[in-house]
Amino acid sequence: MSKKHSFIKKSLHVILWMIFALLIFLISITVLIQIPAIQTKLVHSAASFVSNKTHTKVDIRKLRISFPKSVVIEGLFLEDLKKDTLLYAGELKINIALFDLLYKRINILSFSLENVNLNLNRSTSDSLFNFNFLITAFSDTSNQSKVDTTSEPAWTFSIGQVNMSDIRFHYNDAYGGMNLSTTLKNLKLHVDGIDLEKSIFLVDELLVESLDVQVQIMESSQPAKSNSTGILPLISANYVQIVNSTLDYGHSTNNQTIKADINQFELKKGAVDLQKQLVSLDQLSLLKSELQFNTSDQKSSPDTIAPLPDASEKGDWKITANSINLDNNSLAYHKGDKTATTNAFDADHLDYQHVTLVAKDVAYSSDTILASIKKFSAVDEDQFSIVQFETDFSMDQHSITADQLKLKTTNTSIDADLAIQYTSLNSLKDSFPFMVLNVNLKNVRFKNSDILYFSPQLIELPFFNDPAITTTISGIVTGAVNDLSGKNLVISTGNHTLLQTDFNITGLPDLQTAHYDFPNLNIISGRKDIEMIAGSSIPNNMELPENIELQIDFNGRLKEFESTISMGSSFGAANIFATIDPNEN
Repeated sequence: MSKKHSFIKKSLHVILWMIFALLIFLISITVLIQIPAIQTKLVHSAASFVSNKTHTKVDIRKLRISFPKSVVIEGLFLEDLKKDTLLYAGELKINIALFDLLYKRINILSFSLENVNLNLNRSTSDSLFNFNFLITAFSDTSNQSKVDTTSEPAWTFSIGQVNMSDIRFHYNDAYGGMNLSTTLKNLKLHVDGIDLEKSIFLVDELLVESLDVQVQIMESSQPAKSNSTGILPLISANYVQIVNSTLDYGHSTNNQTIKADINQFELKKGAVDLQKQLVSLDQLSLLKSELQFNTSDQKSSPDTIAPLPDASEKGDWKITANSINLDNNSLAYHKGDKTATTNAFDADHLDYQHVTLVAKDVAYSSDTILASIKKFSAVDEDQFSIVQFETDFSMDQHSITADQLKLKTTNTSIDADLAIQYTSLNSLKDSFPFMVLNVNLKNVRFKNSDILYFSPQLIELPFFNDPAITTTISGIVTGAVNDLSGKNLVISTGNHTLLQTDFNITGLPDLQTAHYDFPNLNIISGRKDIEMIAGSSIPNNMELPENIELQIDFNGRLKEFESTISMGSSFGAANIFATIDPNEN
């Protein structure tokens, strides 16, 4: 019994000494590896090893390792096979939970980069990038065996804080047809969670300062790739801010350019699900920024037949935003090389300054658009000002509604409720007579100058020869186009012209065959206004009364009607009953 007890005692002593020796060894390694001289030796050995393997210059100025989690690399330099700079990193610092690696967890607590210059490129005749030599140098192609990973747990990845400053990235892909140049002053990123298997990326906060991105898309030598079958990512962020940044995008094949000068952009609680084609935003704001889109109006060659889009690949994006705020921005759109029309609206050249927008409950999909516009104002390059625009707008496949519409320019104001119903937009041309209107013109006031700005050709009509003429309209119009009813319609224009009536018109849009019923048409006018409206169509030998008042009851078509007219004027009074029978010559 004593021999057995002695054996156990000696065995325990041996095990304890082995554990103690292992601890001493690990502690010694930990202490030694933090000695600058040892670290310098390791750095030189690692750089020499990589340099010998790749036959390129590799240099690391300094390495600092602080167990159990901090690694700092300073002055990392790597050149490519053409002896051009592939990578230079002034400082790379990573704070990683090393012991988590034992449990197949890559847990990066923090990661920072400073003063980085990265250059990636490939030529039009070579599909390999300039960093491919690194992959080749460290690949063992002599003995490759398949590893069964089905029974092993997958690695998990997480990252906390990311900081970048003074970053320069150049990506010249002549083979793929893309040239990208990026400079970045500061970036701060805090990640809530990452699930690589499900492609989910949860961002708490992203702050970007002084980002400059230049992208040029060119003709590609790369064969077309089949659509990926993998899971597209879902990205969400609690807060994103981008300040003092620019974007310059050009597509040489499509002759399109996009330029953005972003003073301040903020996003709160946003998410993009590329797989489900969903975008949801709580608050989006853009302040004192400039956006410009240019496109060519050149048409494709008659010998070129554009392929029809595959219905199965048609996108059905759904976008929602609780609040959108634009404050004092500039927006521009230009199409083609034709010189912009001056002092008139030109749909191919739009340039608006001081664009301000407050919109709530915005929703967009392929069949629905919703928005509650609380505030909108802008000034174009001809100083045409939209002072106020408000409405609750909705549009779907069968209707368009603009409730509580309020629009003001310098010379125009509209207060109305508008609603249109139709079978479908695609068949609107054929079903136009059956389109249903519900229009409540509470108070509409416009000056001819505003109408001429959008339709300058109307200057040929006598009524629009005077741009200072103001017209006001109020009334209610309801019903289908082929069966319209009007109630309390009041039109005032010129010096003292006033029209008041109810009406019912059936058979539109054919003006000749439509049936008109005006039971109480009252018109007050005078010589000056009649000459202004009719112009040269009035015979020279016709003398018009200075003032005239008409009470008309009209029923029929333009060439077949009965009408009773009670007229009072400065020439006297008259009662007229008139009929037209189309069967009589």
